Amino acid sequence: MKRKALLCTMALVLLTACGNKNNGEEPTPEEVLVEEDKEDITEQENVAVLEEEANQDEIETTTPEGNDSGEDDSSVENQGFTAVDTLSSGDVDAYVAALTYQGVYDFATNAEGTWNRTNTHSGYYGVITISDVTADSFEVVAEMTYFSHSGLYEGTAKFVNDYVAIAEYDYGDEPEYIAFIFEDDMMEVCATGSSSDLGFGMNVSIDGEFTKDAPAYTNDGILQATYSEQQLADLQRVLSPEKYEDFIFATENGVLTVTEDEQGTKVELFMPTMAYYSYEYEYSPAGGYARICFGEEECYQIILE
Repeated sequence: MKRKALLCTMALVLLTACGNKNNGEEPTPEEVLVEEDKEDITEQENVAVLEEEANQDEIETTTPEGNDSGEDDSSVENQGFTAVDTLSSGDVDAYVAALTYQGVYDFATNAEGTWNRTNTHSGYYGVITISDVTADSFEVVAEMTYFSHSGLYEGTAKFVNDYVAIAEYDYGDEPEYIAFIFEDDMMEVCATGSSSDLGFGMNVSIDGEFTKDAPAYTNDGILQATYSEQQLADLQRVLSPEKYEDFIFATENGVLTVTEDEQGTKVELFMPTMAYYSYEYEYSPAGGYARICFGEEECYQIILE
């Protein structure tokens, strides 16, 4: 997954660069340097530039069929990550050819289905549904959350090789991209731009790891890991049924920080986008008490036996 995440990052950074170049925007610093070095840089600097270009030429790239760059074409059926790797060397032509090439992709049939965001906090719940898979593209419906905030994305992704598909979206001022990278039974998704560029709520993201299995959340079992049965029984005794339900919901779905010292344990619960669920809990056997506070004014104290 680490290699996949790195490729995802490289692909999207360079896809953005490709989009800027194809849209006729200002030349890159490297392009400016090529023009200016004829008059402004010293002979020694010229040598350094030439040596860098020679090293770059040694990087082996694979150009998809249909690219007229003159490179030797290789089998797209066995490309693996070569389309993305080629982008990492700055080959814009390969990117364009990859998005327009009509090939047969072995992984295409396995992409279809419902994918759950996993290995994250449950507040980042997300589901991506992939349908209408063909040899070159598929349809995407993504429902993402950041606690109470949400976002919906619908679009088309095009395969650039057996395992990578790219979707372009233009909700914001400039075109942005979403990369879908498949490996074994997992899918990695990452996007350029911000949540607002996708039309999502604040802090809502489509990025992450996805599985067709049940998702695994980093806060699974957090209630039992944080509180003993006796502590829960004491809280249930002093809180109203409604307030105790709020406490359970907040603990299982919020962000917990636990600190311990010679006096006891302190639990701070923060619920992003729903601050009214946040609380502080102190458990002090040395002092003979436990206390929970929702905000500054609503506090409940328990005398420990």
